[in-house]
Amino acid sequence: MEDRMGTNHGPLCCCEYMNRRAERVHVLQLCCACEEFDMAADMLVRGETVDTGACRSVLAEIDDRLRIPMLGGAYHIGIGASLPWIIMPILLLTASVSARGLALSALALLPCMIYAHVALLRMHARSSFLYSWMMASLTLLASNAVLKSDQIGLTVGSASFHSLPLLGALCLLGHCRAAPPSAEGVADLAAACERATRCPIFGEVIPRYDHYCGWIDRPIGSANHRAYIGFIVLLLIASVDFGVVLLHALHATHATVHQPPLPLGDMLQSNHSHSFLASAAYAFAVAAALSALVAHQLSLIIWHGLTAHEARHLERLPRLRGRRRRPMRENMRAFLDQTKPICTWRRSDRTATRHLSHLAGGSDADGSHHASSLPASATTP
Repeated sequence: MEDRMGTNHGPLCCCEYMNRRAERVHVLQLCCACEEFDMAADMLVRGETVDTGACRSVLAEIDDRLRIPMLGGAYHIGIGASLPWIIMPILLLTASVSARGLALSALALLPCMIYAHVALLRMHARSSFLYSWMMASLTLLASNAVLKSDQIGLTVGSASFHSLPLLGALCLLGHCRAAPPSAEGVADLAAACERATRCPIFGEVIPRYDHYCGWIDRPIGSANHRAYIGFIVLLLIASVDFGVVLLHALHATHATVHQPPLPLGDMLQSNHSHSFLASAAYAFAVAAALSALVAHQLSLIIWHGLTAHEARHLERLPRLRGRRRRPMRENMRAFLDQTKPICTWRRSDRTATRHLSHLAGGSDADGSHHASSLPASATTP
């Protein structure tokens, strides 16, 4: 097949990729031969209304062309991964200008994030926007804390100590984002299928499916549930630490210039305070949200022995009928023991057999499809 660069045969160089039309394209052709954009611009020139389909075609073409050079072919970034790295610096810059800019950024942060995420989900069922937003937030908070650390006398060793929670969180994030935990290769397939649910985003059967986390762009199940909880706990510690460092830097800066330190109201009038306050407030807001998430996850696991998916559909899932909650001590021990599964509970053999027979039919009471394509041995308790 002939394309813009010649033939499709041969390996891709670092700046080439196959676009959504299966054409071989170079990244330097970012602004070339965009038929969708030309048609939309022509409609605007003629005074016609650009319909929704034309807008989606333009956005899909832009999303396909946003790539960076990489070995083996240009890596696709897309609009979802690019927007946070544009929005976050703009909001931080606006917040550092004045007190009004700080208030405007604080009010615009959540609406901007929600609107962009919903708009991207209308284009694709799965978007990396939230994951990219999280990485942009961590990068900006960490860099801001490091840049301000010299103002409070932090040494290299102290700065390294403060970065340990973030480094640990990133390591656990890599484990969470490994291959999605599916039911294939599980030794006790019957026990795995009893608590399995098909992820609506990934389309795979996940043992002990908890939820799909857009912030890490992966489903949470038995294989990565512990790593996910460790990730959000370390991220909570890192957020609080960054906020404390930034507030300490703000206090130390004004304590040096003014004796004694200025109160918060007077600090807001200083042009040097807004970037400190914006970053610290954002860090503590993230910490508050993570605290609620950690409390929710631990209460489900330790107190109820349920996943988030099962807790939402407690009255509708046949497999939860006849469930008997285990003592908290056993749930805690199972959570801490890496050799044991988490979110377990006792049930009668009759209820378990009935659920496995229902599971073989391919759907659950809440309409979610299960492992009907798995081996027949999975339906034998």
